[in-house]
Amino acid sequence: MGINQRLARTGDMADRIPAWDEFAGPQSGVVELPNRLCWSGAPDFDVENPPRRLTL
Repeated sequence: MGINQRLARTGDMADRIPAWDEFAGPQSGVVELPNRLCWSGAPDFDVENPPRRLTL
């Protein structure tokens, strides 16, 4: 049973989960996360740097 099926059984949450193609964000540049999201290490991430982007 997949996650969407499990969520559908627990209050129709599957209808609220966006499809992957609906997610959007910057294609280039540096993203700086707030302290509440990135409290350990540098809060800035270069989205064009694949290893750094994977830690985002």
